[in-house]
Amino acid sequence: MSLNPTEPIPIGGYGNEEHRFHEAIGQDITVTAVALTDKRNETILLFSIDLVNADTPLCQQIRQRVFEDTGIEHIYISAVHSHAAPSVRRTDMDCICRYNAFVCDHCSRAAVE
Repeated sequence: MSLNPTEPIPIGGYGNEEHRFHEAIGQDITVTAVALTDKRNETILLFSIDLVNADTPLCQQIRQRVFEDTGIEHIYISAVHSHAAPSVRRTDMDCICRYNAFVCDHCSRAAVE
């Protein structure tokens, strides 16, 4: 599922992130979700996200949203550490807060699909 930003957003992984915004999308940024269920009917969700990082606040937001939509408690999130991906750490910037909400929505949609 695509995580391509819909508005200008800083690129992550370059230190002074608020000054380096993306100019175009050269390759899709995605989230992939895999659900595994064992013999006891316990399900875990694994997410791979094309971001430079998935810090604790973002992971908590994703887990909460996905749990609300699916009831699945065991959720594991991995970021591929791409320096060409949007920044998700500067939560004092409105565009990043909106992007983080967008990421949570799309992770939940990927889990449900």
